[in-house]
Amino acid sequence: MIKEILEDAEVGRLSMCKDGDPYVVPICFVYLEGSIYFHSKKTGKKVDYIKSNPKICFQVDDHEILLSEDPCKSTMKYRSAIIYGKAEVLKDEKEKIHILKKMIEKYDKKNISGQIKDVSRVEVFKIKIEDITWKSNI
Repeated sequence: MIKEILEDAEVGRLSMCKDGDPYVVPICFVYLEGSIYFHSKKTGKKVDYIKSNPKICFQVDDHEILLSEDPCKSTMKYRSAIIYGKAEVLKDEKEKIHILKKMIEKYDKKNISGQIKDVSRVEVFKIKIEDITWKSNI
């Protein structure tokens, strides 16, 4: 079930903390071989937070609200997962290109993206998963 949730979700929420200040940001990601991968520009708040403290919390979900004429009988179908781990910057250019291609495969349904030409402008991160919790009501 966890694998399907992580493969199906289009947006995840990355939670970080730096000097006691929390920060959550929605991200596009890909789940491969037991790890979460995402990319970012080389500078910015997300990169600063991760480099200061690589411990993260990552959350994904999908849901459908089922309304009833009796509000007390309304409910929700959902699946969700919360991941705890550490984020690290990928250094190997071939690995970065591989991950970016997998992200393009996931998100570019119309196949309009060009070739990956320059990975020096982005950081690609790997979240090493330390713990996962999940829930579903389908």
